This record gives sequence, structure tokens and C-alpha cells, in this order.
Amino acid sequence: TGLGLIVAAGGDGTVNEIVEGLGADPPTLAVLPLGTANVLAAELGLTDDPQRFAAAVAAGRTVSAWPGEVNGRNFMLMASVGFDAEVVAAVTPAQKHLLGKAAYVLVALRLWLAGRQTALRVTIDGATYPAAGVVVSKSRFYGGRFVLAPEAGIAVPRLYAVLMPGGRRRDRLRYAWATLWGRLHLLADVLVIPTREVSVASDEPAPVQ
Repeated sequence: TGLGLIVAAGGDGTVNEIVEGLGADPPTLAVLPLGTANVLAAELGLTDDPQRFAAAVAAGRTVSAWPGEVNGRNFMLMASVGFDAEVVAAVTPAQKHLLGKAAYVLVALRLWLAGRQTALRVTIDGATYPAAGVVVSKSRFYGGRFVLAPEAGIAVPRLYAVLMPGGRRRDRLRYAWATLWGRLHLLADVLVIPTREVSVASDEPAPVQ
């Protein structure tokens, strides 16, 4: 393209779409976080103040990133299958525009009450694990500033698979509570496995976010 710099003014979804189109020899990407959750901004300590943002861009401070890839698409933060992916798939653009983060909370409550379970088979380094949900993370933060995989980072050349085996209502409530307090990775039944490749299978169609 001949471009030396691209500025993304938006949220994590905007960044994801831009990263997907950058190609093999990408220009520098600067991010002005204006989205709903801005997990990437939390990960990198980015500012949403226009003057400070412009000063940082002018100073040329950069961070090398190692994106992940899922089903042929790049991702900077995480990819997941399970309850959170079902929530993201169920939130409509209108709900997100009207309610912001609260849209995810309300849809999550509705799906939690429905109690539907997804049985997954997650294969990591030749070993297969049963799970109700898995988050494959490039970022230590999740959904804002909740710590999910403490050792992960976009500048770290590996993935961290966070496996949640329980699919019952009480399990999901337990996982959500632990996530709010940054303790999900400390639960006895939750596995956090560093790897470079993860395969997820399901007997029925399941959304991926």
C-alpha cells in the first residue's frame, strides 16, 4: 500500500477488521480507543486523550505484536467457543449501540437462565480435554480489565488456552464471579495451558468469537 501509518479510531472490533486487511508486510498501526470495552487499550496502556495520543504517535513509540489466527482470520486479543461466544453472537448491533456494555450483561443473563450447555473437545499438543468453554488468549485482559491469562500478551509469541469444564448454571456463575475478581485462572477446575495451536470440536454448531 505504501502507507507508513494507519490510525484506527474505534474499539477492538475495528482494530480486528483493520489487522485482518493489513497483509504480510503491515505498516505501523496506531489505536485511538473509542469502542465499548477497548481491551487492547487496557493491554497496551493506550490513551483516549487526543492530545496525548497525537504526542505518542509523533514520538514513534511502537510495540511488536504476534497476532493469533482462527479459521483463517487474525485476532489480536482472544478467540473463544462456549458461553461467552454465544453471548457475543446473540447481542445485536442495536442493543450494543443503545446499552453499551450492559447489552452483554443482559444477554448473558438471558442465556444463563436458559441453561443451554455446549460440549466441546479441545485438543492441545496432542491431548484432548472435555470443556464447556475455552478462551484462547493473546491478552492477559478480558472484557475490559479482567485478568484471564496473566502470562499472556500480544508481544508474547504463544497462545494461552483457558479451559472451563463446567457448563451448569452454578459453574458459569462461579466462573463469572472469579473473572470479576481476577481469579479465574486460580480455580481448581480451570486449566490455563500455554501452546501454539488449539483445535476445538463440537457435535453441534457453536459460535466462535
